[in-house]
Amino acid sequence: MSIFLFSCKDDFTMLELVKQEITMKVGEVETLEIIKFSPSKPNNYTVTVVSEDSNIVKIEDGNLIAIRQGQTTVKVMVEDVSATCQVTVSGVYDEKNDIYLVGGGNSNNAIYAVNGITYTLPSEKDLSQATCIDIKGENIYIGGFEYNSKASGEPAKAVLWINGEITRLSDSGSVTGIAVLGNDVYAVGQNTSTESYSVATIWKNGIPIHLNPIPTHVPSFANAISILNSNIYVVGHCYVESNNWKMTAVYWKNGKISPLSTKESYAIDITTSGDDFYICGREIVNGISVAKYWKNGVEFNLSGGTLNSGASRIAVEGNDVYIAGYEEFKKDFYIPVYWKNGAKQIATKEILHGYAPLIAVSQGDIYFSSNLFYANEDLFLKNNQHFYFCGKPYMKARAIKLVAK
Repeated sequence: MSIFLFSCKDDFTMLELVKQEITMKVGEVETLEIIKFSPSKPNNYTVTVVSEDSNIVKIEDGNLIAIRQGQTTVKVMVEDVSATCQVTVSGVYDEKNDIYLVGGGNSNNAIYAVNGITYTLPSEKDLSQATCIDIKGENIYIGGFEYNSKASGEPAKAVLWINGEITRLSDSGSVTGIAVLGNDVYAVGQNTSTESYSVATIWKNGIPIHLNPIPTHVPSFANAISILNSNIYVVGHCYVESNNWKMTAVYWKNGKISPLSTKESYAIDITTSGDDFYICGREIVNGISVAKYWKNGVEFNLSGGTLNSGASRIAVEGNDVYIAGYEEFKKDFYIPVYWKNGAKQIATKEILHGYAPLIAVSQGDIYFSSNLFYANEDLFLKNNQHFYFCGKPYMKARAIKLVAK
């Protein structure tokens, strides 16, 4: 609520606003002006502006600030006379970037959002999930999986959506990463071997190639992909013979495997910048999960190893490295955090039980989100301030992509 003092009440019984209906985008600011008093305008008056739902539109210094998607009524009052404006918030306004998110909706269906406007991805199954995204020009590439939850024992199917059209890549598996180089579309994830074990797989234009084909009875997992100087980098983890058959963080460069650790470890995400590649994940040290990242294969710890932690997403801008992850707050309670150049940043002052954090950085702005336990919505932040760039709060986001305007 905002109050502005212009002085005392004269005789008037009605006031009229410049607008009776407004459509805004999340992040936009509007001002409602009184354009008419009837029968006459007072010389001095006090204006009070109130939003019926400050979670959708809040009032600051008389300005309307769109917070999240929805509808509410804003009332402008002068003494005991008032006028109202219906406000609809739809979509997201960002000066610098178009914001793409993929994930799942409240109907267990794969969805994606472009600047807060949500679209449902087609599927023949009753459960689907979008997990990754890449954008080239006007084309949108999304990977994920689908399955029939009512069919006992039916495995997930790896799928790819290109501009909303679905292609099934495998009758058993899932897509976890996607990248496009020229006319070639690379999707990575898990396929299933004849022995029913998970096999790290890359699909090039729909053709599967097992990254760890021998032995097929040893599980392997591919989690993300990035392209550097036309070289294809895939990260994941698998049991490595040279590491005493421990589960080991690895990367594949053009199909050739390289271990990242001599301990039990997991590589989750990769990005590239300049001539360098960056990988994040975690390593088990003395029974504690330690968040870490690797630059060109050289490891850096993000936590001290006294509390369990993990890194889930990585982004680089200029010389700055940003990593989203989680840290143990107390037993079985993890809070979403991020690190900038190795220094931990608390994403929010609220103590929230979160998992699967995401991060993206563009032109100095930091976009962060996290799924939350025991909550109906995700946490969405821009520069550590609440900013609902998903549009719909019930979206469970799995990946974010920024495209500079």
